[in-house]
Amino acid sequence: MRALLLLTTLMAGCNLIPTQADRRCANLEREVDECLGTTEIPFQCSDLTEQDIDGLAAIISGLGCAGLASLLPLDGDPLAASCAILGESCPPDARPALGSEAATRHPLVLVNGIDVSPLFSWSDRIVEELESGGFDVHLAVVPPYDSTSNRSRVLWSRIQEILKESSAAKVNLLCHSLGGLDCRYVASPGGLHWEVDADHAEILGSLASVTTVATAHHGTPVADIALGLVTNTDSEDAIDALATTLGSWFTGEALADDVQLRSAVAALSESQTLAFNDAVVDAEGLFYQSWGGFSRPFGEAWPHPEDLATACAADEGDGLALFDGAQDHLSLALAQSFDIIAEAEALSEDGLGPNDGLCPVQSSRWGLFRGCIPADHQEQLGRGNIPDTNVRTRIDIAKFYTWVGQDLAQRGF
Repeated sequence: MRALLLLTTLMAGCNLIPTQADRRCANLEREVDECLGTTEIPFQCSDLTEQDIDGLAAIISGLGCAGLASLLPLDGDPLAASCAILGESCPPDARPALGSEAATRHPLVLVNGIDVSPLFSWSDRIVEELESGGFDVHLAVVPPYDSTSNRSRVLWSRIQEILKESSAAKVNLLCHSLGGLDCRYVASPGGLHWEVDADHAEILGSLASVTTVATAHHGTPVADIALGLVTNTDSEDAIDALATTLGSWFTGEALADDVQLRSAVAALSESQTLAFNDAVVDAEGLFYQSWGGFSRPFGEAWPHPEDLATACAADEGDGLALFDGAQDHLSLALAQSFDIIAEAEALSEDGLGPNDGLCPVQSSRWGLFRGCIPADHQEQLGRGNIPDTNVRTRIDIAKFYTWVGQDLAQRGF
């Protein structure tokens, strides 16, 4: 605790301390810069005594570079580092109040995307925040890097388990990324019921709603390029981008040789989602809604705000209600895939517009589109050593999902 209290004094300049202390402060700042690989985390030394600086030097020496680096937020955001590493207080959450704290009638089932690694699984805090709000929350961990058909079979089995455990009649599916396609496949009259021992009426009767977040319903260029489906592009760049995001084992050889891995990536391709959408139609009477996400490298503003407003225009309400103009700092792991989408946008007649580092906003639209959250593809799951409340956007992603749950409750689900 003393380490954090002392480290909170880092953050702004050293110009008001005596010359000797000023030099020592600058040396400490340089040492931290070298450890963290950034020169953007300033110190606040204006009120430090020599004894305070002695204490700071001992703390930094005790933690070492590995200790400091292990606490650095995944997005590399110096403002987030100030909050998460140095103990600086974070701003309060700025989510709008719905005026109702009621929980949903039916349990919430959180469905993962293509990966189940720590970076792409639902964070414990999201689950805890929902539970503290009175929601009955369950995880559905479907196989990573597998076909939609296989993943959906596991999802249906998990839904049946949850219905039995909770004695509930239905569940609300809250699905991230590729998981959104699984959820749609389970619910569709053109989907899973043809492959399992259950008719469509039985499956549909167990579902109250389907909410997707950053699901590439219309594909992502990263998948097409990685699969070599786009000519005049470097598929190795896309494969490297996926490897950076999903793990070093993800290689061109693995993509070529592993049929299930290729199926999972292909499910996110623009060409395959077109056929998927034609066959996997929505179930009549079931409520579908969706959210997109957007972010920018280094927290830079989108160059054309009007494009952001257009892309995030909601079918109901203000699509940018959670956005006050402060941009999210894109995760460093998503930088390469972000560049691939940007390059594809330059070649596209329509343009792909804002994206979260893997999924373009326009691709995330399905059912009732609710708008955008200023969060990249990883932060949407509350991962990466980021503070509870984003220091730039003032969005607490865990409370965002509570907000979504309350909205579902108001709709009677």
